[in-house]
Amino acid sequence: MNLLRSFKFRPATLLFTAVRRVPHDVRLMSVSATAWQFEEDGGSTCKQDMYLTASVGDVLGSRYVVKRKLGWGIYSNVWMVEDTKRNNTHLALKALTSLATLSPQIHELEYMERIQHAEPSHRGFPHVVHLCDHFAHDGPHGDSHLCLVMELMGESPSTFATRCANGRLPPRLAKRITKEVILGLDYLHNACNIIHTDIKTSNILLTCKDPNRLLDSIDPIEYTEVEGSEPALRSQPITLSHLAKADPDLQQADIHAKLIDIGIACWGNKVDEHFTDIIQSTALRAPEVSVGAGWGKPADIWSLGCTVYELVMGDSLFPPDASDHAIPIMQTVVFGDFPPHMLERGKHTSIHYNPNGTLKVDLGVRLPLEESIKEQAAPPDVDVFVDFLKLMLTLDPEQRASLDELLEHEWLREVEM
Repeated sequence: MNLLRSFKFRPATLLFTAVRRVPHDVRLMSVSATAWQFEEDGGSTCKQDMYLTASVGDVLGSRYVVKRKLGWGIYSNVWMVEDTKRNNTHLALKALTSLATLSPQIHELEYMERIQHAEPSHRGFPHVVHLCDHFAHDGPHGDSHLCLVMELMGESPSTFATRCANGRLPPRLAKRITKEVILGLDYLHNACNIIHTDIKTSNILLTCKDPNRLLDSIDPIEYTEVEGSEPALRSQPITLSHLAKADPDLQQADIHAKLIDIGIACWGNKVDEHFTDIIQSTALRAPEVSVGAGWGKPADIWSLGCTVYELVMGDSLFPPDASDHAIPIMQTVVFGDFPPHMLERGKHTSIHYNPNGTLKVDLGVRLPLEESIKEQAAPPDVDVFVDFLKLMLTLDPEQRASLDELLEHEWLREVEM
Protein backbone atom coordinates (compact mmCIF):
# COMPACT_ATOMS: atom_id res chain seq x y z
CA MET A 1 0.00 0.00 0.00
CA ASN A 2 1.17 3.54 -0.51
CA LEU A 3 2.57 5.45 2.42
CA LEU A 4 -0.34 7.82 2.83
CA ARG A 5 -2.70 4.91 3.40
CA SER A 6 -0.30 3.36 5.93
CA PHE A 7 -0.68 6.25 8.38
CA LYS A 8 -2.56 5.37 11.56
CA PHE A 9 -5.00 8.26 11.16
CA ARG A 10 -6.78 9.91 8.28
CA PRO A 11 -4.27 12.39 6.86
CA ALA A 12 -6.01 12.70 3.51
CA THR A 13 -8.62 15.01 5.04
CA LEU A 14 -5.89 17.22 6.45
CA LEU A 15 -3.86 17.22 3.26
CA PHE A 16 -6.61 17.97 0.81
CA THR A 17 -8.75 20.39 2.80
CA ALA A 18 -6.14 22.37 4.73
CA VAL A 19 -3.99 23.30 1.75
CA ARG A 20 -4.89 26.18 -0.48
CA ARG A 21 -5.14 25.92 -4.21
CA VAL A 22 -1.89 25.97 -6.15
CA PRO A 23 -1.69 28.94 -8.54
CA HIS A 24 -2.39 28.15 -12.17
CA ASP A 25 1.07 29.07 -13.38
CA VAL A 26 2.77 26.34 -11.35
CA ARG A 27 0.45 23.51 -12.34
CA LEU A 28 1.14 21.04 -15.11
CA MET A 29 -0.99 21.04 -18.21
CA SER A 30 -3.60 18.33 -17.74
CA VAL A 31 -6.58 16.74 -19.38
CA SER A 32 -9.63 15.77 -17.36
CA ALA A 33 -10.65 12.15 -17.05
CA THR A 34 -13.78 12.99 -19.03
CA ALA A 35 -11.73 14.34 -21.93
CA TRP A 36 -9.55 11.24 -21.95
CA GLN A 37 -12.63 9.04 -21.97
CA PHE A 38 -14.04 10.98 -24.91
CA GLU A 39 -10.98 10.11 -26.96
CA GLU A 40 -10.96 6.46 -26.01
CA ASP A 41 -14.64 6.10 -26.74
CA GLY A 42 -14.42 7.94 -30.06
CA GLY A 43 -16.50 10.78 -28.62
CA SER A 44 -16.53 14.44 -29.54
CA THR A 45 -15.69 15.65 -33.03
CA CYS A 46 -13.07 17.93 -31.50
CA LYS A 47 -11.25 14.96 -30.01
CA GLN A 48 -11.55 12.94 -33.21
CA ASP A 49 -9.95 15.80 -35.10
CA MET A 50 -7.06 15.92 -32.62
CA TYR A 51 -6.27 12.20 -32.63
CA LEU A 52 -5.52 9.94 -35.56
CA THR A 53 -8.48 7.67 -36.19
CA ALA A 54 -8.02 4.29 -37.83
CA SER A 55 -9.72 0.95 -38.36
CA VAL A 56 -8.35 -2.56 -38.61
CA GLY A 57 -7.00 -3.04 -42.15
CA ASP A 58 -6.25 0.63 -42.80
CA VAL A 59 -2.84 1.25 -44.39
CA LEU A 60 -0.73 4.08 -42.96
CA GLY A 61 2.41 5.42 -44.54
CA SER A 62 1.83 3.27 -47.63
CA ARG A 63 3.11 0.13 -45.87
CA TYR A 64 1.80 -0.29 -42.31
CA VAL A 65 -1.47 -2.22 -41.91
CA VAL A 66 -3.40 -1.47 -38.72
CA LYS A 67 -4.02 -4.60 -36.65
CA ARG A 68 -5.29 -3.23 -33.34
CA LYS A 69 -5.15 -0.25 -30.99
CA LEU A 70 -2.58 -0.53 -28.22
CA GLY A 71 -3.05 2.62 -26.16
CA TRP A 72 -3.49 6.36 -25.99
CA GLY A 73 -2.37 9.32 -23.94
CA ILE A 74 -2.56 13.06 -23.60
CA TYR A 75 -1.00 13.80 -26.97
CA SER A 76 -0.93 10.55 -28.97
CA ASN A 77 -2.41 7.15 -29.61
CA VAL A 78 -0.58 3.93 -30.43
CA TRP A 79 -1.43 1.18 -32.91
CA MET A 80 -0.08 -2.27 -33.64
CA VAL A 81 0.73 -2.48 -37.34
CA GLU A 82 2.15 -5.05 -39.71
CA ASP A 83 4.90 -3.93 -42.06
CA THR A 84 4.03 -5.08 -45.59
CA LYS A 85 7.66 -4.67 -46.68
CA ARG A 86 8.93 -7.02 -43.97
CA ASN A 87 6.84 -10.14 -43.89
CA ASN A 88 5.22 -10.99 -40.53
CA THR A 89 6.91 -8.06 -38.83
CA HIS A 90 4.70 -6.30 -36.28
CA LEU A 91 5.55 -2.88 -34.93
CA ALA A 92 4.06 -0.10 -32.81
CA LEU A 93 2.99 3.11 -34.54
CA LYS A 94 2.68 6.15 -32.29
CA ALA A 95 0.59 8.89 -33.90
CA LEU A 96 0.86 12.33 -32.33
CA THR A 97 -2.27 14.44 -32.15
CA SER A 98 -2.56 17.23 -34.69
CA LEU A 99 -1.90 19.73 -31.90
CA ALA A 100 1.23 17.93 -30.71
CA THR A 101 2.45 17.54 -34.29
CA LEU A 102 2.36 21.31 -34.76
CA SER A 103 3.62 22.22 -31.28
CA PRO A 104 7.11 23.77 -31.13
CA GLN A 105 7.38 22.35 -27.60
CA ILE A 106 7.31 18.68 -28.68
CA HIS A 107 10.67 17.38 -29.95
CA GLU A 108 10.05 13.65 -29.78
CA LEU A 109 11.37 12.88 -33.24
CA GLU A 110 14.65 14.69 -32.46
CA TYR A 111 15.06 12.72 -29.26
CA MET A 112 14.25 9.41 -30.96
CA GLU A 113 16.80 10.08 -33.70
CA ARG A 114 19.46 10.90 -31.11
CA ILE A 115 18.62 7.70 -29.20
CA GLN A 116 18.87 5.63 -32.37
CA HIS A 117 22.30 6.87 -33.41
CA ALA A 118 24.14 8.24 -30.36
CA GLU A 119 26.05 5.16 -29.19
CA PRO A 120 24.68 1.76 -30.27
CA SER A 121 27.44 -0.06 -28.39
CA HIS A 122 26.42 1.49 -25.05
CA ARG A 123 25.33 -0.96 -22.36
CA GLY A 124 21.96 0.79 -22.05
CA PHE A 125 21.16 0.94 -25.77
CA PRO A 126 19.02 -2.27 -25.69
CA HIS A 127 16.93 -0.91 -22.81
CA VAL A 128 15.28 2.05 -24.50
CA VAL A 129 12.70 1.80 -27.25
CA HIS A 130 14.00 2.57 -30.76
CA LEU A 131 12.68 4.33 -33.83
CA CYS A 132 12.25 2.27 -37.00
CA ASP A 133 10.58 4.81 -39.30
CA HIS A 134 8.61 8.05 -39.28
CA PHE A 135 6.25 9.86 -41.63
CA ALA A 136 3.42 12.39 -41.71
CA HIS A 137 -0.15 11.17 -42.09
CA ASP A 138 -2.81 13.53 -43.37
CA GLY A 139 -6.18 13.00 -41.72
CA PRO A 140 -9.64 13.50 -43.24
CA HIS A 141 -10.17 16.91 -41.63
CA GLY A 142 -7.05 18.63 -42.94
CA ASP A 143 -5.12 17.58 -39.86
CA SER A 144 -1.61 16.17 -39.96
CA HIS A 145 -0.15 13.59 -37.60
CA LEU A 146 3.52 12.81 -37.05
CA CYS A 147 3.77 9.01 -36.93
CA LEU A 148 6.68 7.32 -35.18
CA VAL A 149 7.15 3.63 -35.95
CA MET A 150 8.89 1.74 -33.16
CA GLU A 151 9.55 -1.72 -31.81
CA LEU A 152 6.46 -3.58 -30.66
CA MET A 153 6.37 -3.88 -26.88
CA GLY A 154 4.15 -5.60 -24.34
CA GLU A 155 2.48 -4.31 -21.19
CA SER A 156 3.84 -2.30 -18.27
CA PRO A 157 5.30 -4.01 -15.19
CA SER A 158 2.38 -2.78 -13.07
CA THR A 159 -0.27 -4.46 -15.23
CA PHE A 160 1.85 -7.61 -15.53
CA ALA A 161 2.08 -7.72 -11.74
CA THR A 162 -1.70 -7.93 -11.40
CA ARG A 163 -1.52 -11.47 -12.81
CA CYS A 164 1.37 -12.54 -10.61
CA ALA A 165 1.08 -14.09 -7.15
CA ASN A 166 -0.03 -11.57 -4.51
CA GLY A 167 -0.32 -8.89 -7.19
CA ARG A 168 3.42 -8.21 -7.08
CA LEU A 169 6.30 -8.87 -9.41
CA PRO A 170 8.49 -11.81 -8.37
CA PRO A 171 11.47 -10.29 -6.49
CA ARG A 172 14.10 -11.43 -8.98
CA LEU A 173 12.09 -10.05 -11.90
CA ALA A 174 11.60 -6.72 -10.12
CA LYS A 175 15.35 -6.48 -9.69
CA ARG A 176 16.02 -7.34 -13.34
CA ILE A 177 13.54 -4.71 -14.54
CA THR A 178 15.11 -2.17 -12.17
CA LYS A 179 18.61 -2.84 -13.47
CA GLU A 180 17.53 -2.67 -17.11
CA VAL A 181 15.70 0.63 -16.52
CA ILE A 182 18.80 2.05 -14.84
CA LEU A 183 20.87 0.98 -17.84
CA GLY A 184 18.35 2.59 -20.20
CA LEU A 185 18.37 5.80 -18.18
CA ASP A 186 22.17 5.75 -18.18
CA TYR A 187 22.05 5.67 -21.97
CA LEU A 188 19.64 8.62 -22.10
CA HIS A 189 21.62 10.70 -19.61
CA ASN A 190 25.21 9.95 -20.57
CA ALA A 191 25.14 8.95 -24.23
CA CYS A 192 22.23 11.08 -25.46
CA ASN A 193 22.24 13.98 -22.96
CA ILE A 194 18.47 13.57 -22.53
CA ILE A 195 16.54 14.05 -19.29
CA HIS A 196 13.45 11.84 -19.47
CA THR A 197 11.34 13.98 -17.04
CA ASP A 198 8.57 11.35 -16.67
CA ILE A 199 10.00 8.11 -15.26
CA LYS A 200 7.14 5.91 -13.99
CA THR A 201 5.94 2.33 -14.34
CA SER A 202 3.62 3.16 -17.26
CA ASN A 203 6.64 4.45 -19.18
CA ILE A 204 8.38 1.09 -18.84
CA LEU A 205 7.23 -1.69 -21.13
CA LEU A 206 8.08 -5.36 -21.10
CA THR A 207 9.08 -7.55 -24.00
CA CYS A 208 10.26 -11.11 -24.58
CA LYS A 209 13.73 -12.24 -25.48
CA ASP A 210 12.14 -13.37 -28.73
CA PRO A 211 9.81 -10.46 -29.65
CA ASN A 212 7.69 -12.74 -31.81
CA ARG A 213 6.46 -14.38 -28.62
CA LEU A 214 4.57 -11.20 -27.76
CA LEU A 215 1.83 -12.45 -30.04
CA ASP A 216 1.53 -15.82 -28.25
CA SER A 217 -1.29 -14.71 -25.95
CA ILE A 218 -2.84 -11.81 -27.80
CA ASP A 219 -6.44 -11.06 -26.80
CA PRO A 220 -9.34 -10.76 -29.25
CA ILE A 221 -10.00 -7.24 -30.50
CA GLU A 222 -12.58 -5.31 -28.49
CA TYR A 223 -14.76 -2.38 -29.51
CA THR A 224 -16.56 0.35 -27.59
CA GLU A 225 -20.11 1.22 -28.61
CA VAL A 226 -20.46 4.92 -29.38
CA GLU A 227 -23.89 6.50 -29.60
CA GLY A 228 -24.58 7.84 -33.08
CA SER A 229 -21.31 6.57 -34.49
CA GLU A 230 -19.49 3.41 -35.54
CA PRO A 231 -18.03 1.25 -32.75
CA ALA A 232 -14.53 2.43 -31.83
CA LEU A 233 -11.48 0.25 -31.28
CA ARG A 234 -10.67 -0.09 -27.60
CA SER A 235 -7.07 0.22 -26.43
CA GLN A 236 -5.60 -3.20 -25.62
CA PRO A 237 -1.94 -3.42 -24.66
CA ILE A 238 -0.29 -6.74 -25.47
CA THR A 239 -0.15 -8.80 -22.30
CA LEU A 240 2.46 -11.31 -21.29
CA SER A 241 -0.11 -13.49 -19.55
CA HIS A 242 1.60 -16.68 -20.74
CA LEU A 243 4.57 -15.74 -18.56
CA ALA A 244 2.75 -14.41 -15.48
CA LYS A 245 2.63 -17.80 -13.74
CA ALA A 246 5.81 -19.13 -15.30
CA ASP A 247 8.77 -20.48 -13.37
CA PRO A 248 10.88 -17.58 -11.99
CA ASP A 249 13.91 -18.84 -13.90
CA LEU A 250 11.94 -18.65 -17.16
CA GLN A 251 10.68 -15.16 -16.32
CA GLN A 252 14.19 -14.07 -15.48
CA ALA A 253 15.48 -15.34 -18.83
CA ASP A 254 12.60 -14.31 -21.08
CA ILE A 255 11.25 -10.96 -19.82
CA HIS A 256 13.07 -7.72 -20.45
CA ALA A 257 12.24 -4.04 -19.93
CA LYS A 258 12.68 -0.86 -21.92
CA LEU A 259 12.12 2.81 -21.17
CA ILE A 260 9.62 4.48 -23.47
CA ASP A 261 7.88 7.81 -24.10
CA ILE A 262 10.41 10.60 -24.24
CA GLY A 263 7.89 12.99 -25.82
CA ILE A 264 8.20 15.60 -23.05
CA ALA A 265 11.89 15.00 -22.39
CA CYS A 266 14.51 17.74 -22.27
CA TRP A 267 18.05 18.15 -23.52
CA GLY A 268 20.40 18.07 -20.55
CA ASN A 269 21.98 21.40 -21.51
CA LYS A 270 18.69 23.16 -22.30
CA VAL A 271 16.69 22.86 -19.10
CA ASP A 272 16.09 26.62 -19.07
CA GLU A 273 14.38 26.29 -22.48
CA HIS A 274 11.97 23.53 -21.42
CA PHE A 275 8.32 24.47 -21.84
CA THR A 276 7.59 24.07 -18.12
CA ASP A 277 9.63 24.06 -14.93
CA ILE A 278 7.09 21.77 -13.23
CA ILE A 279 7.94 18.36 -14.66
CA GLN A 280 7.07 14.76 -13.70
CA SER A 281 3.87 13.10 -12.58
CA THR A 282 2.87 14.71 -9.29
CA ALA A 283 3.32 11.68 -7.01
CA LEU A 284 6.80 11.04 -8.45
CA ARG A 285 7.90 14.68 -8.54
CA ALA A 286 11.34 15.51 -7.17
CA PRO A 287 11.45 17.91 -4.20
CA GLU A 288 13.53 20.50 -6.07
CA VAL A 289 10.89 20.58 -8.81
CA SER A 290 8.04 21.16 -6.37
CA VAL A 291 9.69 24.23 -4.84
CA GLY A 292 11.09 25.53 -8.13
CA ALA A 293 14.74 25.27 -7.08
CA GLY A 294 15.93 24.20 -10.53
CA TRP A 295 16.32 20.67 -11.79
CA GLY A 296 18.47 18.44 -13.94
CA LYS A 297 19.27 14.77 -14.38
CA PRO A 298 18.96 14.02 -10.62
CA ALA A 299 15.22 14.68 -10.92
CA ASP A 300 14.99 11.49 -12.99
CA ILE A 301 16.79 9.63 -10.19
CA TRP A 302 14.11 10.66 -7.69
CA SER A 303 11.31 9.45 -9.98
CA LEU A 304 13.29 6.26 -10.50
CA GLY A 305 13.31 5.69 -6.74
CA CYS A 306 9.53 6.10 -6.57
CA THR A 307 9.20 3.70 -9.50
CA VAL A 308 11.43 1.05 -7.96
CA TYR A 309 9.39 1.23 -4.75
CA GLU A 310 6.27 0.50 -6.79
CA LEU A 311 7.92 -2.33 -8.74
CA VAL A 312 8.85 -4.12 -5.53
CA MET A 313 6.02 -3.20 -3.15
CA GLY A 314 3.18 -3.40 -5.67
CA ASP A 315 1.76 0.05 -4.87
CA SER A 316 2.79 3.65 -5.35
CA LEU A 317 4.99 5.42 -2.81
CA PHE A 318 2.58 8.37 -2.66
CA PRO A 319 -1.05 8.48 -3.87
CA PRO A 320 -1.27 8.93 -7.66
CA ASP A 321 -4.02 11.53 -7.21
CA ALA A 322 -2.11 13.63 -4.68
CA SER A 323 -2.24 17.35 -5.36
CA ASP A 324 0.75 19.49 -6.28
CA HIS A 325 0.56 21.10 -2.85
CA ALA A 326 0.33 17.84 -0.88
CA ILE A 327 3.48 16.21 -2.24
CA PRO A 328 6.06 18.38 -0.35
CA ILE A 329 4.08 17.74 2.85
CA MET A 330 4.13 13.98 2.37
CA GLN A 331 7.80 14.03 1.35
CA THR A 332 8.60 15.86 4.61
CA VAL A 333 6.64 13.29 6.62
CA VAL A 334 8.65 10.43 5.10
CA PHE A 335 12.08 11.93 4.35
CA GLY A 336 12.42 14.87 6.74
CA ASP A 337 12.86 18.61 6.26
CA PHE A 338 13.88 20.03 2.90
CA PRO A 339 17.46 21.41 2.78
CA PRO A 340 17.44 25.16 3.62
CA HIS A 341 19.59 26.04 0.61
CA MET A 342 17.02 24.42 -1.69
CA LEU A 343 14.18 26.39 -0.10
CA GLU A 344 16.16 29.62 -0.35
CA ARG A 345 16.52 29.34 -4.11
CA GLY A 346 13.06 27.89 -4.75
CA LYS A 347 10.81 30.29 -6.65
CA HIS A 348 7.72 28.33 -5.52
CA THR A 349 8.85 27.91 -1.91
CA SER A 350 6.37 30.49 -0.62
CA ILE A 351 3.48 28.35 -1.90
CA HIS A 352 4.42 25.56 0.50
CA TYR A 353 6.45 27.24 3.27
CA ASN A 354 6.17 30.12 5.73
CA PRO A 355 8.89 32.81 5.74
CA ASN A 356 10.56 31.09 8.72
CA GLY A 357 11.00 27.89 6.69
CA THR A 358 8.21 25.86 8.28
CA LEU A 359 5.55 24.11 6.23
CA LYS A 360 2.27 25.97 5.94
CA VAL A 361 0.55 22.64 6.58
CA ASP A 362 2.58 20.43 8.89
CA LEU A 363 0.98 17.15 9.96
CA GLY A 364 3.24 17.02 12.98
CA VAL A 365 4.21 13.39 12.36
CA ARG A 366 7.07 11.53 10.78
CA LEU A 367 6.85 8.09 9.16
CA PRO A 368 10.33 7.04 8.02
CA LEU A 369 10.49 4.98 4.87
CA GLU A 370 11.97 1.89 6.50
CA GLU A 371 9.27 1.75 9.17
CA SER A 372 6.47 1.82 6.62
CA ILE A 373 8.07 -0.84 4.42
CA LYS A 374 8.73 -3.16 7.35
CA GLU A 375 5.08 -2.87 8.47
CA GLN A 376 4.03 -4.28 5.11
CA ALA A 377 4.89 -7.55 3.35
CA ALA A 378 8.49 -6.48 3.01
CA PRO A 379 10.98 -8.30 0.76
CA PRO A 380 13.35 -10.67 2.55
CA ASP A 381 16.34 -8.37 1.94
CA VAL A 382 14.44 -5.37 3.25
CA ASP A 383 17.41 -3.58 4.84
CA VAL A 384 19.42 -3.72 1.64
CA PHE A 385 16.36 -2.66 -0.36
CA VAL A 386 15.72 0.35 1.88
CA ASP A 387 19.36 1.38 1.56
CA PHE A 388 19.06 1.17 -2.22
CA LEU A 389 15.90 3.30 -2.23
CA LYS A 390 17.45 5.94 0.01
CA LEU A 391 20.26 6.48 -2.49
CA MET A 392 17.64 7.70 -4.96
CA LEU A 393 15.12 9.23 -2.55
CA THR A 394 17.46 11.83 -1.10
CA LEU A 395 15.88 15.25 -0.77
CA ASP A 396 19.01 17.13 -1.84
CA PRO A 397 19.56 16.45 -5.57
CA GLU A 398 23.28 17.08 -5.16
CA GLN A 399 23.49 14.14 -2.76
CA ARG A 400 21.54 11.62 -4.83
CA ALA A 401 23.36 8.57 -6.13
CA SER A 402 24.71 8.36 -9.64
CA LEU A 403 23.48 5.64 -11.98
CA ASP A 404 26.86 3.93 -11.71
CA GLU A 405 26.53 3.82 -7.94
CA LEU A 406 23.08 2.28 -8.24
CA LEU A 407 24.32 -0.38 -10.63
CA GLU A 408 27.07 -1.34 -8.18
CA HIS A 409 24.72 -1.63 -5.21
CA GLU A 410 24.38 -4.90 -3.31
CA TRP A 411 20.62 -5.10 -3.99
CA LEU A 412 21.26 -5.62 -7.72
CA ARG A 413 24.26 -7.90 -7.34
CA GLU A 414 22.42 -11.11 -8.18
CA VAL A 415 21.06 -9.79 -11.49
CA GLU A 416 23.06 -11.18 -14.38
CA MET A 417 22.84 -9.43 -17.73
